[in-house]
Amino acid sequence: MIKDCKVIPGESLTAQHRILVAELLMKRSIKVKKDRIPRIRWHRLDREEGHKLVNEIKDEMTTINNDNNAETTWNAFQSLCNQKAAEHLGVSKGPLSNDKDAKWWNGDVRVKVARKKTLFKQWQQTNDAFDNAAYKEAKKEAKRAHNVL
Repeated sequence: MIKDCKVIPGESLTAQHRILVAELLMKRSIKVKKDRIPRIRWHRLDREEGHKLVNEIKDEMTTINNDNNAETTWNAFQSLCNQKAAEHLGVSKGPLSNDKDAKWWNGDVRVKVARKKTLFKQWQQTNDAFDNAAYKEAKKEAKRAHNVL
């Protein structure tokens, strides 16, 4: 929204143009913080911290109450594992949700997505209708393969 506008009469850029000064009010976009779910860093399990974790859990297993109820025993074991893993392996802030989790793709999906990317680059370089059709077909195949997962 324009708050104030004026022309400076004595100053000119060229013979027919005058300097225009305007005061603008602009709204800032509000950034919404996305919730991030803290996660245990399980990928560190095969490192030295993971070996320490396994040994400590083995030692603590004797302290778990063995009631004849499997549900309570399992819940106690699960809470013990999560607590000790958070101590030894660490906790991340959690990923931002973008619904593009490529680490779960199988080999077939990876191959089709890679083919789609190469065909897209080829189509962008040549700008040919044949390359465009090949890219569109590869894009359909990649979507089908991804949706099967």
